[in-house]
Amino acid sequence: MSMIDTLKKAPEATATSQARSRTRLPRAWAVAAAAAVVALLAAACSGGIPAGEPAPELDVVLFGNANNTAGEAVKLAEFEGTPTVLNFWYPSCGPCRVEMPDFEEASHKYDDDELKFLAVQVPGFDSAEDGQAFVDELGLTFSVAHTENAMVVADFKLVGFPSTVFLNDNHEIVRTWAGALDAEKLEELIQELIQ
Repeated sequence: MSMIDTLKKAPEATATSQARSRTRLPRAWAVAAAAAVVALLAAACSGGIPAGEPAPELDVVLFGNANNTAGEAVKLAEFEGTPTVLNFWYPSCGPCRVEMPDFEEASHKYDDDELKFLAVQVPGFDSAEDGQAFVDELGLTFSVAHTENAMVVADFKLVGFPSTVFLNDNHEIVRTWAGALDAEKLEELIQELIQ
């Protein structure tokens, strides 16, 4: 084969090579995406502070509702002595919005000295005004608050939202649940907590 023949075939070979790499690239991305999903799921299952560890300190400001005064500062430590369901959320989070009515319903099943509920809007996603609008729209009556402490996610080792931390009466971590809870699973986890 002459040099001229080789040069004539070069564009043809390059086009074939490029076509092969275009078909390989999506497969490579699909494999990488699948690996990322597996890693994320593994992290979600292992997220949170280990059971038996004390809950970190947490200062929040309550949203106004039928049972709470807007702007009231509260410390998580004030809930100590009573098992507590501590939920982390933000208003534009779809799964957070879906699960919140189940938290509201569950909060009506238990006396305040038997079980406390506190839902905390994490900073960085939506404003406090958005949070108050969320509380008003959904008619939430249990303790719902926000914090400006950007370290809350790291302090509680949260891996996604919503996340719910179940605390015993000594405010030791019993379990952290990453992801939305439906009414049935929430009740199951509450029963594990209070028995």
